[in-house]
Amino acid sequence: MQPFELPDFYMPYPARLNPHLERAREHSRKWAQAMGSFEPDRGRRIWDESDLEHHDYGLLCAYTHPECDGQELDLITDWYVWVFYFDDHFLELFKRTRDEAGAAEYLEHLRAFMPLDGSPMPEPTNPVERALADLWARTVPTMSIHWRDRFAESTKNLLEESLWELANISEGRTANPVENIEMRRKVGGAPWSANLVEHATAAEVPAAIAATRPMRVLKDTLADAVHLRNDIFSYQRETEQEGEVNNGVLVFERFLGYDTQQAADAVNDLLTSRLQQFEHTAVTELQRCATRRAGGRPRQCQRTTGLAVRRPRVAHAVQPVHEPRRVTFRTSWLPQRTDRAGLLSRAPDPVARCYGTQRDQELHPRSRPGGRAAAAVLHALPNPAEPASGHRA
Repeated sequence: MQPFELPDFYMPYPARLNPHLERAREHSRKWAQAMGSFEPDRGRRIWDESDLEHHDYGLLCAYTHPECDGQELDLITDWYVWVFYFDDHFLELFKRTRDEAGAAEYLEHLRAFMPLDGSPMPEPTNPVERALADLWARTVPTMSIHWRDRFAESTKNLLEESLWELANISEGRTANPVENIEMRRKVGGAPWSANLVEHATAAEVPAAIAATRPMRVLKDTLADAVHLRNDIFSYQRETEQEGEVNNGVLVFERFLGYDTQQAADAVNDLLTSRLQQFEHTAVTELQRCATRRAGGRPRQCQRTTGLAVRRPRVAHAVQPVHEPRRVTFRTSWLPQRTDRAGLLSRAPDPVARCYGTQRDQELHPRSRPGGRAAAAVLHALPNPAEPASGHRA
């Protein structure tokens, strides 16, 4: 039985499908088999071919990268096969066994398969290492050292913050909402996905722009949107089958004393606010930042801004639909300014004219069930309007 009714999601971006879907599906199956993903590891079966077919990462990536060519879609799909295989591999070998020492050693060894300078890699000892070595060699040669460093860092965070999840499971500890969001930005993989968008579109963000406040806000809000939506869809499986405690819906249940439906609605309100913050930053701040940092070179600014508006697609691909729901862009949630809570005021008329019709204020997250909880969580997060120490937008 479904534990709650799915909320009404804010989905302003219509889904588009890459025409190379079937090629990516066939390629990913052959590639996973070549990497040994269907063979038992340490006596435990992680996947078989039916698991891969059921997960359908080709479909996921065809939705999240609708414009890239067939060869690039193959590569991107392989990366997603690898990252989800790693997640299940880590679950079977370390989360279920509560082996924190073995997990730390396992993750430390994976670093050797991401050399920035092309140094030789050690011999792989399992499918995760074998696949990472293959993917790294196929991905990084076309990218700058700055991108490689960012991508290695986001991959390392994705892998190594799994120890935080394992520690919580071992201790039976549920994080508070603020800690959960901050840590999931690393372990959930959305910054890693955003870096892959740069590769897929052949539009690398210049190093001078990548570290600015608007770009950090875009990555953080993308991460929050992806992870919160995933928590809504995966709640039943994670809590009933996997013993997972690092799920946003569960966190809201335990920390705020909500029932499951209230918690799911509150998580959706928080998700909506983060998507709106993304839109506000992309529309009002990124072009100005890119122009200043790129010395006014229009083409570089256009590539950077265009990359930002592509990124929300990842946030909506957790549950792709075959008949995409077309939703008009509502600008009553786009802000003239953003307060510390991240709550959004009505957009000024010029923005409204550019993006479409106004939406009634009764749909504002603050007024919806759970909206106050979402506002409280956002209020406790670092203020996105203030640059991090040592950075200027």
